Amino acid sequence: MKIRLHIPFLIFIILSVFSCSSNDDNSNAPTSKTIIFPENITDDEAIVMLAEGFKNGINTLYVTNTINLTTLDLGQINTLDTLKITGNEKLEIITLSNLENVSGAFNIANNDALITADFSELSNVKFLDFHNNDAIERIGFPKLTSIEDALIINNNDNLQTILLDGLTTVETGSIALTGNLKITSFSLPNLKTISKLSIRKNEALSSLFSPELTTINTSCSITVNQSLEALSLPNLKECKRSFNINENINLKEISLPSLISVATTRVTDGEDDGGLYISRNIRLEAFNTPNLEFAHILYLNQNLLNTVEFPKLTKARALKIGSGVEITSLNLSALEEFNALEVDGQGLSTSEIDNLLNTLVSITPSISQKTITITGHLSANANENVEILRINNTVRIIIPF
Repeated sequence: MKIRLHIPFLIFIILSVFSCSSNDDNSNAPTSKTIIFPENITDDEAIVMLAEGFKNGINTLYVTNTINLTTLDLGQINTLDTLKITGNEKLEIITLSNLENVSGAFNIANNDALITADFSELSNVKFLDFHNNDAIERIGFPKLTSIEDALIINNNDNLQTILLDGLTTVETGSIALTGNLKITSFSLPNLKTISKLSIRKNEALSSLFSPELTTINTSCSITVNQSLEALSLPNLKECKRSFNINENINLKEISLPSLISVATTRVTDGEDDGGLYISRNIRLEAFNTPNLEFAHILYLNQNLLNTVEFPKLTKARALKIGSGVEITSLNLSALEEFNALEVDGQGLSTSEIDNLLNTLVSITPSISQKTITITGHLSANANENVEILRINNTVRIIIPF
């Protein structure tokens, strides 16, 4: 049973927490001030409460599960430790016109009527979670330059526009964009470095734009965006752990012309699977990574690819390459170090098997203790090279149906 407090005009809680020194002198002790809105607060009561809180140095605000509040104006507040605005039935407008910094958790979620949220001065957040605000169509963070932990924008059904033009470097933080049904374009126009990027299940997303991105410090996942047709990250040079591009069913082209390495830094808790994974993008026809030199694991499994070019790849622990059609062009001409190599699916054309085996037997010093699996029909010359490789390696040839 829900219990409600009935006080005629205003209910508020201001909690002051004082840290005591060992000599009980509190004159310089830090103070924490928290305001918690009651469920039945009105717009006018909120104005009075916030004015009082501003005078007392508010640093934490909880606005949760209100039933009458339609407008929240925090225009007087410049910085907060924690801000939570969740589950407010009638809340339509949030004004944060002077808020620059939130040093702790910042949650705006499950506000079904929310149509406007002003983040015009916000420059620094530790953790911002904006999800399930189904009426809002646009949010902008024009001055946001720092994300310490994470920016999460998930499951906002009518969200169409997100502005993040000020971001240049997110060394340790991450951005996640998931399940926003109507967003068609997502742009990070000035971002150069990010720790982690996840773009997932945004069914109308057709354009992803990050022309200045050069470094991903941990991982990148671009998956299950069914309207995405092309992916280009023209200046990306390094992804230090895993890079996943999977199940984007209309993706036809991937261009990573500057990418040099993937998974140079791997997880230290026993996992050993960092690498470049590109799979089940069923319409993918073109894949361009002309400068890739290193990938801890290289996994490529597609339906329509008949050309696979890694002309500068020198080192990979494991390579698995497969296609639903015969691969008529495979370039691994620079390959020097690997543990396992597999080409499956419909396999390689006979001429490309010759080229691949010639590359493998030409590696100096001669390779040993490798596992090599190739699907396709061998020429007489290929059979000779297979026998040479089998002296010190495990070589398996699969004849396709």
